Amino acid sequence: MIYLAPGLLLTRTLHVSWLVFVHRGVRRLLLPSLNTDDLYNEEDPSTVIDRLPPFRLGLYLLFVAISAITVLTPLEVISTRLSVQRNHSEAAGFGRVPQDEDTADLEYAGRDEDVIALRPEDNPYEGLVHCGKSILQEEGPETLLRAWWVTLLLSLIGAFS
Repeated sequence: MIYLAPGLLLTRTLHVSWLVFVHRGVRRLLLPSLNTDDLYNEEDPSTVIDRLPPFRLGLYLLFVAISAITVLTPLEVISTRLSVQRNHSEAAGFGRVPQDEDTADLEYAGRDEDVIALRPEDNPYEGLVHCGKSILQEEGPETLLRAWWVTLLLSLIGAFS
């Protein structure tokens, strides 16, 4: 039901498509020695890293780093914003899910504090483009690059998967 939020499925699809098609395509072009099924050869005991050309490996890692910061991080931020906004499920024909149920017997630490500010219900994000434009206009471009180092680290780890 979360993917019924406008633009969220598109955002996740773009993210996965970028990793599968673009990253893998660039890796196949720059590092063709990683495309073989026989990466370990008993006759040649050198490691895979020894057989990679350093210049091409550097170019590939530079591409992964730049694309992680410029493409994947904004997609992650937009995806997070779209997924945490309140879903108007009644308008979509689904039953209303209670957002704030008060239970007298339970006590929560920090109940009156906002961990993340939710988008106002009268002005929700309408999709991927609207969310990106709203973030740029209301909070500035630095917001789209929030936690870029996490995305960079995970992209570099996953660069050879």
